[in-house]
Amino acid sequence: MEVKSVQEREGYNPTDVYKCLKLPDMSVFDAEEKKMLDRVVLKYGHLNGKQLEELTHAEAPYSATEPLGVIP
Repeated sequence: MEVKSVQEREGYNPTDVYKCLKLPDMSVFDAEEKKMLDRVVLKYGHLNGKQLEELTHAEAPYSATEPLGVIP
């Protein structure tokens, strides 16, 4: 595994980007799970960590919670 730190935004800690140097063992997943993983990768695989954070933080459970509050 290769790890690289990327500074995505000023004032934030760098994001650690992990890159697998060998393919994972996909035999632990059944056919339906592999289809689901493929859909996730197609939809979100091009996004970086900050973009994923912004996407999830725009959803109702996060935006309806007070800053530093616990999402029920």
